[in-house]
Amino acid sequence: MASETNHPDEEPFEHPDHFLREWREFMNWSQEELAAMADVHYTTIGRIETGKRKLKTQFLGKLARIFGVPSSAILETNPATESGGRTAHMLLAWNKLTASQQDDLLKMVRSLTTPNDKASNS
Repeated sequence: MASETNHPDEEPFEHPDHFLREWREFMNWSQEELAAMADVHYTTIGRIETGKRKLKTQFLGKLARIFGVPSSAILETNPATESGGRTAHMLLAWNKLTASQQDDLLKMVRSLTTPNDKASNS
């Protein structure tokens, strides 16, 4: 198992607030399962989740790739809430779409969220 020590070239920035536990639980993964995917000991995951160990930027990126979401989602989106759960489902679904499907979905979303000029001129 690879060690997650501080290397001289590793970015030292730490993220004090995150939703790692919520994302892990949202995915229905145990600490052991996530640790195996991240190639760390499960206690590392537990210590990060409880705040006993800081979440470093480099490891955040690795976790984001494992979850299949942007790093910002782990920092800003709590999938345990109703709104965060919807966002989490959308982020995960987006990655399963082909580029063409993503383009079609974006067109549909834009059409739903763009004000209708005719309606506002009536």
